[in-house]
Amino acid sequence: MFLLTMKPQNRDPFHHKPSHLEFEPTPIPIYSEAVNFNPKLHWFFNSLKKPKSSSRLPIPSTNQCKFDVFLSFRGSDTRKNFTDHLYTALHQKGILAFKDDEELQRGRAISPELFKAIEESRIAVVIFSRNYASSTWCLDELAKIVDCANSSGLVVLPIFYDLRPTDVRQQTGNFEAAFAGHELSKDNREKVKTWRQALTQVANLSGWDLKDRHETKVIEEIVEHISSHLNFTFPTCHSKNIVGMHRVREIESDLGVGKLDELRVIGICGMPGIGKTTIAQVVFENIHQKFEASSFIANVGEDYEKKGLFHLQKQLFDDLLKTKVTTAILNNVRQRLRNKRVLIILDDVKELEHIVDLVGEGSSEEFGAGSRIIITTRDEKLLENYGSKIHKVEKLTESESLLLFCQKAFKKDHPVDDFLELSYSFTDYANGLPLALVVLGSYLYRRNAKDWSVEKKRWSDELKKLRDSNFSGPEKIFNILKLCFFGLDMAAKEIFLDIACFFKGENETDVRRIFESCGFYPECCIPSLLEKSLITIVGGKLWMHELLQQTGQQIVREESKWLGERSRLWDHTDIVPVLQNNKGTELVKGIFLSSPQQARVHLKADPFSEMRNLRLLKIKNVILSGCLEFTLSDLLSFFEWHGYPLKFLPSSFRPDKLVELHLPQSQIERLWEENIKQPLEMLVIVDLSDCEFLTKTLDFSQVPKLERLILKGCKRLSDIHPSIGDLKGLISLNLQGCESLTTLPPSIKLGSLMTFILSGCSKLKRFPEIGENMKNLLELHLDGTAIVELPTSIKHLTSLSLLNLKDCKLLQSLPDVICTSTSLQTLILQGCSNLCQLPENLGSLECLKVLDISRSAIRQVPPSIQFLKNLTGLSCAGCRDLPAERSSWCLPTFISCFLPPDLASNNSSGLQLPASFSGLCSLRKLILSDCNLLEGSIPDDIGCISSLQYLDLSGNNFETLPQSISQLYQLEDLHLNDCRNLKSLPTSLPISIRGIFSDNCPLLDETFQEIVWTSTALGFSFINCKYNKFYPLPTADQHLNQQNIRRFLMELFSQGGCFQFFFGAETDIASWFCRQSTNSSIKIPLPQDLDGKSQWIGFALWFLIESEVHDSVDSEEDPQSEYFNKRNYSCDIFTNDEDPPLKYPLADRDGRETYQHLLYIPADHFVKRLNKCFIEAKINIKRTGVEVVACRARLLYSADVPEFVGTLVHLWNHEQVGHLANPSSSKCTDQSKVYPFASETSFLIEFERQIFRNLSSTRMEGHEVRTRVEALLLEEIFELESARSYDYGFIFSLRAILPWFTHQSIGSVVLSLNDQSIGGVVGMYLPPLLHSDNEWVGFSLFVAFTLPPPGVLAVKYSSVNCRLLTSRGIMGPQHNLTLEFPGEDNFMGSERVLVIHIPRKHFPEDLGDRIQASFESLTPGVEVQMSGIRLVYRQDLNGLIQTITHCTIRSPFAYFGQDDKTFILEENKIGVHLTMEKSLLQQAKDRMLQDWQNSSTGSKVITDQQIELMILSETPVNPPKKKHSVIKWKRNLDLLLQFFFRLPVELSVTVCLSRNIISCSKRYSGIFYQKEIPEWFTEQQSSETLVSPVPTNLRKDKSFLGFVVCAVFSVEPSRADVLKYLYSGHHPRLACNFHLSPEIPCSLEVGSLPGTSPKNKFMWLYLRRFVWLQYIPGHYFKDHLNELPELGVSFTSDSPALAVKQCGFRILYDQEVQKYWKATVQCFTSFFDDNEDHIRQFIEDERHSFSITRSFGVLDNRTLIALLKTISEATCLNK
Repeated sequence: MFLLTMKPQNRDPFHHKPSHLEFEPTPIPIYSEAVNFNPKLHWFFNSLKKPKSSSRLPIPSTNQCKFDVFLSFRGSDTRKNFTDHLYTALHQKGILAFKDDEELQRGRAISPELFKAIEESRIAVVIFSRNYASSTWCLDELAKIVDCANSSGLVVLPIFYDLRPTDVRQQTGNFEAAFAGHELSKDNREKVKTWRQALTQVANLSGWDLKDRHETKVIEEIVEHISSHLNFTFPTCHSKNIVGMHRVREIESDLGVGKLDELRVIGICGMPGIGKTTIAQVVFENIHQKFEASSFIANVGEDYEKKGLFHLQKQLFDDLLKTKVTTAILNNVRQRLRNKRVLIILDDVKELEHIVDLVGEGSSEEFGAGSRIIITTRDEKLLENYGSKIHKVEKLTESESLLLFCQKAFKKDHPVDDFLELSYSFTDYANGLPLALVVLGSYLYRRNAKDWSVEKKRWSDELKKLRDSNFSGPEKIFNILKLCFFGLDMAAKEIFLDIACFFKGENETDVRRIFESCGFYPECCIPSLLEKSLITIVGGKLWMHELLQQTGQQIVREESKWLGERSRLWDHTDIVPVLQNNKGTELVKGIFLSSPQQARVHLKADPFSEMRNLRLLKIKNVILSGCLEFTLSDLLSFFEWHGYPLKFLPSSFRPDKLVELHLPQSQIERLWEENIKQPLEMLVIVDLSDCEFLTKTLDFSQVPKLERLILKGCKRLSDIHPSIGDLKGLISLNLQGCESLTTLPPSIKLGSLMTFILSGCSKLKRFPEIGENMKNLLELHLDGTAIVELPTSIKHLTSLSLLNLKDCKLLQSLPDVICTSTSLQTLILQGCSNLCQLPENLGSLECLKVLDISRSAIRQVPPSIQFLKNLTGLSCAGCRDLPAERSSWCLPTFISCFLPPDLASNNSSGLQLPASFSGLCSLRKLILSDCNLLEGSIPDDIGCISSLQYLDLSGNNFETLPQSISQLYQLEDLHLNDCRNLKSLPTSLPISIRGIFSDNCPLLDETFQEIVWTSTALGFSFINCKYNKFYPLPTADQHLNQQNIRRFLMELFSQGGCFQFFFGAETDIASWFCRQSTNSSIKIPLPQDLDGKSQWIGFALWFLIESEVHDSVDSEEDPQSEYFNKRNYSCDIFTNDEDPPLKYPLADRDGRETYQHLLYIPADHFVKRLNKCFIEAKINIKRTGVEVVACRARLLYSADVPEFVGTLVHLWNHEQVGHLANPSSSKCTDQSKVYPFASETSFLIEFERQIFRNLSSTRMEGHEVRTRVEALLLEEIFELESARSYDYGFIFSLRAILPWFTHQSIGSVVLSLNDQSIGGVVGMYLPPLLHSDNEWVGFSLFVAFTLPPPGVLAVKYSSVNCRLLTSRGIMGPQHNLTLEFPGEDNFMGSERVLVIHIPRKHFPEDLGDRIQASFESLTPGVEVQMSGIRLVYRQDLNGLIQTITHCTIRSPFAYFGQDDKTFILEENKIGVHLTMEKSLLQQAKDRMLQDWQNSSTGSKVITDQQIELMILSETPVNPPKKKHSVIKWKRNLDLLLQFFFRLPVELSVTVCLSRNIISCSKRYSGIFYQKEIPEWFTEQQSSETLVSPVPTNLRKDKSFLGFVVCAVFSVEPSRADVLKYLYSGHHPRLACNFHLSPEIPCSLEVGSLPGTSPKNKFMWLYLRRFVWLQYIPGHYFKDHLNELPELGVSFTSDSPALAVKQCGFRILYDQEVQKYWKATVQCFTSFFDDNEDHIRQFIEDERHSFSITRSFGVLDNRTLIALLKTISEATCLNK
């Protein structure tokens, strides 16, 4: 059984914008599950009981608990305070609690149901209070609890509220008096003894005494205790002993619940109906209480398509945050989950983007440590791409299938006699599929079967039907489901098909009424469908499994091949032709036409004229034109038509069976032109919202059972028919926005009404008298009306919880009787400009939680407010001035704003606060802005508001703040903007504060102008009080770690503000932006539906500034110097060609050489620009010698934020200086106007990362550092004999490219298939007789790698294995080096560079011709990015020293070490252990600096160098990479190649894949794998020949370099023919022929390119396409270019397998070399665009033919030899 609890929607007003409190109309309370059960599960849960160990299968126990907790309490004492709070806390934890006023229906006898609830509960919580014993009902309840505790093990937990436990135990005090009265009653005398014994027994149990304790703390303890008890003692009734429980245990084991490690993602996949959802739900039930928050999102794929992303995001965050999430704050809520341990289950996911949009990319930074995500899907590939661990659900075993089938077919765990063989036959046919077994067993079950021989015959017949159908595979399941359908009676069939086609997911009560209207007897048919497991009811909604829905829809499709002859139509592509061509017949019973995009349909005739049996009609998002005369069926029970085009319903329409009528946004003026003759007894819902032409309502006496009436937005409706008072069953009445409505009936006596909305009825002046029977009204919305007063009869609204009077500008007073309400929780008086005072007895509203009197005329808060112990929000913003018409002496605002503060403050009367805030113990948000509070106006005891989180005191005139503010230990935000008299802040502030905003406070002490510190709520807290200036805010070094920076940046996005960031010129961030420009402006087009995408959050702009270089690099600028405060730069933002631009001042960074500037503008800044066609940014500079040389832009969506923040954090980690502007104060001006969401000031935070901040005692000037480090390296470490004898290792915290190394590789490979370890590999070709060269010193290597996220490394030391192997084979020389370095938390940055020197002494004379180095980390989570190697001769030591010195200066720390231990592993195999823990800087400082003049600081270490670069192209698909790794890999590869291409070296690039060379290129030429010619080529032709004009006197042009030609070759033959060609051993030769003139032929022939070698199976068999790109220098053509008018180019190949598809040509000038290099780089990176599957397949095929094993943790010798051969081939080819 699924148990539901009633829960009004949680409305927390404290997640809105900070300037004021906002409120929304609250809908009718919604009934929701305590745990989000999946609707697909009902068919599977209770039936899956696994038998206990026994020789026979026992019948499962039916004694199952319905409630987790039963609450026993005295209503008058604790119902609305402690008990309510405890009940809410239990509910939020997912614990089902029974509370009598929540669960029992009105009018029913309470005793039997109450006792039954006690019997069906696991735990009883007894709340003893002063008057508990005075209630005989409470005592009877307690006696029953004790009886159940003694008989069935009910756990009892006592709570002593406002009394002593001894009073209960001994019945003294109030309890003694109560029992004296009981003993006088004849009816109670026999019970008194039982009651006394029960009190004594329970009072002696261990419980909680609330004396002098905070209720919230006690409630936390109680909930935690109950949660723990339930979790370990009472498994939930759904998960106990289910069939296949081992599957659940396996998943729970992999989840590792309770471990506070990184985020874990588990994927569950399998075919439909296999039980994926069930397993996920059972896991959820078992473990969700161990998390701080949890959410189960069902039917993700279906809801994503039908309801959209926002619906799913809202559901997810509502669950996790236990609050109602609105569109306005959706983009900000993710940040609140960063530190929260959550469990999320996404059920039935269909696309990867569904996961990413909901939970991000699976990063541990999205959620708190120990969080878990479970994903169920049919698509195993989807789970692989996301990077989750996969559990594939297998079919049930034979025994499991039999058990499940019997539980449904016999309601036992075993077959009855003589049915064993038949049972096995059915289970065999179902083939282990749980859905088929459940449905089939339920179908065969007969409740009152007496003659089993008849049943056996029936079973045999049904089995024969199944077997005769000859279905196989997936069709068998549909055959089973169809069999069950055709066994239903006619009414049940109709209901099943209606649910499958129209009503899945709809409210069961509403649909029942529709079925009743149709004559289908739902009270019989729905239970029958439930019993047969064909449908389920969850959360009051009708559901069915997706396969059952598909079956039902397929049955309808098979009714007829003609669409108009099918009973039900639901697909808009099917419906439109039927309506257009008038093909509908009397066979059509239901039409639900809903177009995904608005469509127009032209009608030739009345499309409904023949549909006489139409019962259900829905038309949405479709505009009908043409024939607009409709004949509607009188059988309609459901009628919904958005935009109904006629003024009246057809006169012939007699909807006697109509239950629901929905005509929103229609042209209708009245429902019927003439009054209908007989009442519509079945009509319960009428929705005419936004019908602007509606002038009259219907006579409500004709709809006596109406429950919901929606007339929202009917602007011409002037009155309501007086018969509305006759609607005794009306629950909801919505008249919002009826602007012409002037009167209501004089009195209303709607006893069932729960919600009454009159918002925006601006002409309504009088509210009617309220009848005494209006006891059910919960919400009354009168905001925006012209009401002058409220009737005193409002006291009859005894259940009212929300009263909204916002902007009732004529309201002058509130009746005192309003304070007699014991249920009012929210009172909104915002903008009541004539309301001068609150009732004195306001404190009597004991349940009030939110009070908003902002912008009203109230100037005094009554002292009784301190009695509002439940008040959580109070806003008094703007309560300072009397309205102008009541105060003639008030100066206009535009004059008073120019007066001095002391004179301006005398112009208005300030708000008078109570003398004490001592009673407001629950207050979390207090807004007192613009209240003209003077010195001493704020109570000194404000610090007693212990729950306060947000305090706004802006715009007031006090000089100091009370010192007690320091006691607000939960305060996060303090706003003091425009407090012009404020002189100082308290001497201490709470550490919880994340921001003190004090713009325009000119008198504030200077010592408070630049303060920043870490906070528990945010990465940084800061005080800002500069006026209209940019300035840096220094930060202590110890706070500058990645975690704090990341939290700070994420908060900036969540606040929705504008900010700026600066970086040095060498830092790369530009590649993150998608659109680029080479000047100071850039334009980016906007999608048409941009504003409709809630995930669009802003616009990011990047530009590169070049300015004059300053020589004094080492001198430090004064942060307060003038250049920080200038306005030499600005940015204009255009959104169309008509409107003026948005203007943004930019901080001036002149004097800082070349740098990068990043500007982020939130989407809110574009709200007022309705006609947005594009976003164009123009940067304006007012200084000479400064220019913008590059510009890029990108639209930012919420899903991009984690990656963008990660990029900024990463770049900060390698920058010495970064600047960031505060979002809350960035200025944006539209011409001369300032937007209300932007303040008038801006400031910058400057992160000064000191180079040696971890060695504050060793800080030295830059030149001295370089000198000392170089001296240490040259004279001690790399002294010639030391360099030839010792191993050295150096570890640095930075990301760097080291061009000194001649052979380098990018990426990583799988080093061992056994454990799939990943590492780097690099190698080189060795010169002959190397060991005889006395100048040779050894080998130097480097490896760049990244560490796991901060806090993950728990080891003291991390280690890397380096292994060298020569080409002498298995018995050749090997060198194994293990390097250890400190494994501290990597808050200093996740990037590391390791430089290794290995001396010649470790190598024998015969080295062979090749050497290979591999690197593998022994620390989990470490990823190798690059590696390199170089032969070191004596003359190369200087370059090595400079490389290490350069890394030392740039790194926050530098450690080094010398070989600790050398040992012989076996013949020719040497092992070395080396620990790097010595500080290179400390060693350099301690060393006495001697006269050393041989400093080589200025020498060039890479002059005339050659670099062989190898790209390991399997890197992005190595496990456990995700799909997104390809994007990041491309971005990094692009950056690295651009860097290498700019180096003044001879560069050769080899692309390797699984030990195969697939491409080899030099800087200007090569073979590339992409489908098209690069866009850089100006001349392109789709043929093998191209002719291009040549400029005159080209040869004389000094900037002319040569020509670049390009051709696309395609492999045409079949795979078999290609293999035949490759086996022939022929190597194709490519040729490029230049046609200068008929007399001067010229050709360029290139052969033996590795990319076209027959050995390159990847190209020939997988890609089958490549691009040949070649540069031909100009001198190749000698003097033929002078008179050459045009140049012809053609490409050929001698291979019949290759064909030329395209060719390209371009003249290369000196100024275009950089662009050509970029085009070449794009050729490399584009290889990874569409070839991921090819790469994976090729690697898999190669692994089958090449064995890899472990040896010393790295590649085995055979593999290394193969790699060495690959490298040598590449080297030879490049040479």
